[in-house]
Amino acid sequence: MEKAKKTFVVIVFIGLSSFSLSALGEGCVQTSNKDVLVQFTGFKTPKKVGVKGLFSSVKIKKHRGKSWQSAILNNEITIDASKISSGDAGRDVKIATFFFKGQSIRARFVKLNEKARTLVLSVTMNGVTQSNINMFYKVQEKTLVAKGQLDVLKF
Repeated sequence: MEKAKKTFVVIVFIGLSSFSLSALGEGCVQTSNKDVLVQFTGFKTPKKVGVKGLFSSVKIKKHRGKSWQSAILNNEITIDASKISSGDAGRDVKIATFFFKGQSIRARFVKLNEKARTLVLSVTMNGVTQSNINMFYKVQEKTLVAKGQLDVLKF
C-alpha cells in the first residue's frame, strides 16, 4: 500500500496596485494586507483527492519599491494557520490542528529569477524552516500569482 504523502499546493495572489500611482509617485509599487490572498489545495490520500481552501487571515509587511520585484523581494507574509476556510467548518478545524497545529506560518521572498519566472521562499511552520520553496509566478492585470508545492511532513 502506498504511503499517504501530505502535500499542499499553495497559490499566493498579491495585488500590485494597492494605492494609485499618483499617491506613491510615478513608478512606485506598494504591497498591502488587503491585496494578499493565499489559497491551498491539500492532498493526503494516495488517490490524491484535493481539498481546496484559503487562509482567511494573511498579513504582508507594507513594503514599497520602484518595481513590483523590489516591493516583493525580502518581504514577509504571516499566515494565521488557525483561520482556514474550506467550505466545511469541521474539516477546517482538522486541517488547522493536524497540519499546522494552529500556529502561524511565515514566508519570506528570498530570491527572484525573472527569466525562469520563479520565486524562492523561506517558509517557517511548526518551528521548522525550509529555505528553498520554489514557486512559479506570472503577473496578470497588476496581480502577482505565484504557485508552488510544499510537503507539510517536512515541517
